[in-house]
Amino acid sequence: MAFESNNFQVAKKYRLPKGEFTVECSIPVEGEVEKIFTISTDVSVGTNEVLAGSVNYTGVIETCVIYMLEGGEVGSTHTSCPFSSKFEDNSIAVGQKPIIRVRVKDYKVDKVANGNVTITYTLEQIGFVVTNQEVKSITSNDEDVSVKKEDMKVVHLIGDRCSSICADIPLTTREPIKKLLLCECQASVKDVEPGLNYVAVSGEIVSRVLYLTENDKFESAYVFENFREEIEIEGTSRESTAEAFAFVKYSDVKAVVDNDEKGARAQISVPVDICALVYNEVDIEVVADLYSTKNEIGVTTESFSMTKNLPSEVVEGKIEGNLVIEDDKPRVDKILFNGGNSVEILNTYQEDDFVKVEGIARTTVVYLNDEESSLNAVEIEIPFVLSDRTNLPENAEVTTTAVITDVDVVVKKGRELFYDAKVKATITMSDDEVSAVISEATLSDEIPERDYAMEIVFGKEGQTLWDIAKYKKVKESLVATQNPDVEFPLTEDKEIILFYQNNKK
Repeated sequence: MAFESNNFQVAKKYRLPKGEFTVECSIPVEGEVEKIFTISTDVSVGTNEVLAGSVNYTGVIETCVIYMLEGGEVGSTHTSCPFSSKFEDNSIAVGQKPIIRVRVKDYKVDKVANGNVTITYTLEQIGFVVTNQEVKSITSNDEDVSVKKEDMKVVHLIGDRCSSICADIPLTTREPIKKLLLCECQASVKDVEPGLNYVAVSGEIVSRVLYLTENDKFESAYVFENFREEIEIEGTSRESTAEAFAFVKYSDVKAVVDNDEKGARAQISVPVDICALVYNEVDIEVVADLYSTKNEIGVTTESFSMTKNLPSEVVEGKIEGNLVIEDDKPRVDKILFNGGNSVEILNTYQEDDFVKVEGIARTTVVYLNDEESSLNAVEIEIPFVLSDRTNLPENAEVTTTAVITDVDVVVKKGRELFYDAKVKATITMSDDEVSAVISEATLSDEIPERDYAMEIVFGKEGQTLWDIAKYKKVKESLVATQNPDVEFPLTEDKEIILFYQNNKK
């Protein structure tokens, strides 16, 4: 055969279609609930199955409700609510690696009765699939076919793997702890460093603990813990590129409190799943051009795109804002605590030499009104924009996640609440590079025999030896041998002489 298959594979990342769905959860509560103060939520994604045309997956909604019973006692309950969902798209195929994120976009408390709180969640799912996509290419060993080859750098997905860690985070307080009300945990990846057959993933776990002291005082504390996990992936080298993600397994977060006369020591166990994907850039040889000295050739060229993983960027900043409470609501005499802290990223874009991250920070403030001797709650939403000098490649695929810490709310004149917090956004980027190769070639009519023995070719400045040989459908060696004094590429217009009598078979 004149032509043989020389197919190769390149890494490709596809965005899955974004979607929304609802899940109803029933949360058991001990006692009759008079008022719900705050609801903290998060979502963990569990197992997945990739089929032709769909990605089916399971997950768990983690919910912590802080409430007041009819007798005035403040309590909390934590519940895991399982769910399942799927992405559907004709491009999804078996063997692809999914990366799925689900967040709580909104929720509604439908009913509080009979020792249960019923909540309907609106969840938003986003995701990608990563795969090695086959690119059709050819080669030829036919002596009558001249082939021009070139080196091309392509990216392969060489492997992916997840690892689980459990961080034991200590917390010491000066007063004994009467009740742990809430533990909000977040994990973020700071750095991904490929090594020899492994990937080192470094990051930070942030835990906020809200508790009630023996003196019935609400207190909260942030605890920070760094982690570094080496994940073994065969074929990884220091020249590889990698991306990694960290997810807190909220349903398995546990806290143990030990009180004594000096205060309390709490041990918070935070399990985290860390997943990494590794890519290698390799040189392959492809056919850039070809022709036959005996036949006409029909050539098909096809373009393809491959995904290159780019270094992530971290943008940090401070969020500040205020809320004025409406006149028909009780004034704030004392802030007791805040809960349900979250951050939503709306947009990431480039403006001049700066990357901009737009988002909304949310919290619920629980406060005391002295006049009515009542506990009340109000939600705060603060829009923000982070900015940092960096280079965001044009048309890059961007995914931004954020961690919020040090949330604080103070009151002024009973009705104006001032909010401030710190936020750290991690921007993960990839870029699609488009190339083209000869994917198919077919021989057709024979080239008529020449009825002349010599020919003068008028070469143009800049033409190469390949250009002249292909134009006249002869071997490069014939052109070079018969014109030993000509240098290629031509530096000026030049006459090139070809003799054909010795080239006939």
